[in-house]
Amino acid sequence: YNNKSNSVGEFVLAADAAHSRDEFCRVMNVTKRGFNFSTEEEYKHARTMEINRRGLSLDKAGSLTGILAKIQARRTKWIESRQRNDDEDDSSQSSSDDLPLIAMKTKRRRSASPKETVVKTSSDYRGVKYNQRKEKHWTVSIFYNGKDRFVGVYDLETDAARVHDEVAAILVSNDDPNFATKSDHEQARKREAETLGLNLEMIDSFQASMEKAQIYVNSLLSGAENVAQGVSR
Repeated sequence: YNNKSNSVGEFVLAADAAHSRDEFCRVMNVTKRGFNFSTEEEYKHARTMEINRRGLSLDKAGSLTGILAKIQARRTKWIESRQRNDDEDDSSQSSSDDLPLIAMKTKRRRSASPKETVVKTSSDYRGVKYNQRKEKHWTVSIFYNGKDRFVGVYDLETDAARVHDEVAAILVSNDDPNFATKSDHEQARKREAETLGLNLEMIDSFQASMEKAQIYVNSLLSGAENVAQGVSR
């Protein structure tokens, strides 16, 4: 822009750098090459996916609130810069007033450095475990008929915890619940999504998660019935 390179900030995430570039171009009215994200929700979703894909902690990637504040501070400076440029002679403006889109494609990830940590490697909830190899990271198990039984993998840790509670109630398991009320889960779910910068409309609803869990429950109940029938013969 203005016949010289312009720094739009240094970021750990490509999504954050791309969003910062978009904001610079909007302020400076640089639209020739378009934008990386058409909406803020699109940016937030890309950011969450990148954090999960790269296995970064929020400390390493930076919180969404902190990154947006950083970009907003730069945006204020860009507005002041544009106002100064508007007062100058038009001849000082470059004809190539655009910045390239920031490529969002990533190469195959190398092994994590010793300093890198995943978002969370353990859960605070009963019956919930972290699985880095799964696209949906939170697995649920329930103690039933003398064994821990797998009942699915879910996007949010809080949804996985609530699935555990509902399945425990259905199977009359002795596992203690994670949430005292549905309201407790809903509040925890919103907090988790905000922390991750995640749009809840982009992931499975809790109802959809329970429909998936019900498949595992039906299988467990069917297995129990078959065992009972075998014993009675």
